[in-house]
Amino acid sequence: RPRTERMEVTGTDVVAGQGNVIVPAASAKIWDDYVAWMVERGVKLHPSRLQLRSAGAKGNGLFIVDGVAAQEELLSVPLSIVFSAASPHSSLASLWKKAEDEGVLEGMGKLSMSSVTLLVERHLGQKSFWGPWLKMLPQPWCPYFFSDAELSEFQTKTLPAKVGVFITQVVQHYLNTLLPFLQKHNPEQFDNPVFSNQDFEEAAALMLQRSFSIDDNWVMVPFLEYSNSELRWSDEEKDYENVNGYNTEEECYVERAIADMKPDEELFGVYSQRASSVHYLVQYGFVASDNRNDFILLSIDLGEDNELSEAVGKITEIVRADYEIPEDFIVSVANIITAAEGPVSNILAALDAEPTPEAIGRASVRIRSALSDHVAALPTTIEQDEALLARTGADAISGELSVAVTYRLAVKQFIKNVIARLDDTTHSQVWPQIPQVMDEEYFALDLVSIPCSLPSPP
Repeated sequence: RPRTERMEVTGTDVVAGQGNVIVPAASAKIWDDYVAWMVERGVKLHPSRLQLRSAGAKGNGLFIVDGVAAQEELLSVPLSIVFSAASPHSSLASLWKKAEDEGVLEGMGKLSMSSVTLLVERHLGQKSFWGPWLKMLPQPWCPYFFSDAELSEFQTKTLPAKVGVFITQVVQHYLNTLLPFLQKHNPEQFDNPVFSNQDFEEAAALMLQRSFSIDDNWVMVPFLEYSNSELRWSDEEKDYENVNGYNTEEECYVERAIADMKPDEELFGVYSQRASSVHYLVQYGFVASDNRNDFILLSIDLGEDNELSEAVGKITEIVRADYEIPEDFIVSVANIITAAEGPVSNILAALDAEPTPEAIGRASVRIRSALSDHVAALPTTIEQDEALLARTGADAISGELSVAVTYRLAVKQFIKNVIARLDDTTHSQVWPQIPQVMDEEYFALDLVSIPCSLPSPP
């Protein structure tokens, strides 16, 4: 089905929405209605300070107009018009407290309830309190909705199983917990819902992509939702900066400039300071470049049908974006290689031994070879991927292919840097700092197996 990341802002542009947006002339009327709806309900838009415009490949974004000083107000949205399943404007507001009391909102419950509310309000159309805003919502755009052929372009076997990690959990909660609750308390509306399970998946994807967190709830904030994300590294803090300028002030969601900003500078937020590229991809539908939260998994392959493999157990290790392979993993590879060369009876004892420098050297060569072979086996090279992303105009690749190429390029460059650090025995290079917080193994960029087959026992 057709997908768009967000409302297109291309074509012959005109100023619309009381000066707050620059959009194609064909869509000016819908933007005029949307902005008028916001202003009538107390939203403070400052067209001389902040304006929605095209942000190129990112879709659209929010830009500074005449330049602003730090802490200057850019946007103020009353909490009363923020989209929330708990809002008094919600058609399901009366069920929110009841669902909370019955434990329905635990786990994925609030996101599930918010997704159903979004579907109900969209079905109401202009009768909904949020009618003009709902018309502006795009269809979701993330790998969960990609075809098998599109997913294959990511060139990693581990990714397809991950793309549904969030949406699948929400759908399961809806079918197993929320829907029975809604049918019990509102059978007239939910015994035969006007929306399908596929509609629910799309609503859940939109909530995941465009929501903010207020009072431990999933909400969408009109207009502010168009801000794009940027990761800015701080050498001083050894972490990514929190560049979000929004806070709750006097019952309003207020966005302020966190520093002096120049005309035409884009206003960025950060969707997550801790998320890896896989996390960004499966939730938001894009890959953040040079993400220091990224990591790969190394796994020791002991071969199949080997009794000693079961005794040794699964050995995996995370390599983070400083590209250094942990010493314990190299020692494990060295000991397994050494053990495999001796009598079978000595293998387990050898695994706990202190490896010789020669054994460490052999292990490093084995790991390096496996990393190189992994990249060499991929269908395209770094140079070919870079050339695809460089195409413009009529030759530009599709959005689906672009995000896949960006991802697989990140994998190849990451592994290339791991090899370079492994070769840097004199420690002559300066390698990146990385955040202190470790992500879950589930969100690794890729998995590389190091072949270290043990001999079969007699």
